[in-house]
Amino acid sequence: MGPATWSEVGSVLRERGWPVVIPSLLAAGDGPPPLWRHFVQQAAAAAPAAPAELVLVGHSSAGPLLPQIAASLRPRVVGYLFVDAGLPHPTEPTPVAPPEFLARLRAMAARHRLPPWSEWWGKETMRSLLPEDAQRARVTAELPYLPLVYFEEAVPAAAWWPDAPCGYVWFSEAYASPAAEARARGWSVVHLPGHHLHLLTDPGAVADALVELLEHG
Repeated sequence: MGPATWSEVGSVLRERGWPVVIPSLLAAGDGPPPLWRHFVQQAAAAAPAAPAELVLVGHSSAGPLLPQIAASLRPRVVGYLFVDAGLPHPTEPTPVAPPEFLARLRAMAARHRLPPWSEWWGKETMRSLLPEDAQRARVTAELPYLPLVYFEEAVPAAAWWPDAPCGYVWFSEAYASPAAEARARGWSVVHLPGHHLHLLTDPGAVADALVELLEHG
């Protein structure tokens, strides 16, 4: 998804004094495979030039990329927050798409490209997630036609990770299993019952959860 997905949470955090950088990774799918490397490089390139400490925050399928992003930014990364996200496998490559979901993606692909994420579940589903027309239009206007090959890739394991504290914010039932795994790893977990795009419909609560983990997690 595009940077609009995080824009409202970012605005709330900035108003509270937290510096926030929201990278756009929309062009990352246009390079040669492996595509996960382009997402990592674009995210790392968006980091501030000043040697500030950084906390990486990943939503959805961005979660498994966080250790590889951190590899370009060490030792500046001091924490990781996963938001309704997949988790990196600690010792093995992590598939970008779970094997059971990959068959569905292959069925949707046309000319080796997938439709925008908003069409994966049907237009009425997107309308129910984001009922405000202007907000929904702003978010969906950014969504790319990603290559199927990206979802057939696996992100390499990082043997040194985690090298800093981690936390998890859980919205939807689809991510109950990663949230339970995060808890089993000893991470702090905050549950905000909602849907996968809860960061757009309740940005204040999501910002609260992130700050809770940053300050006390």
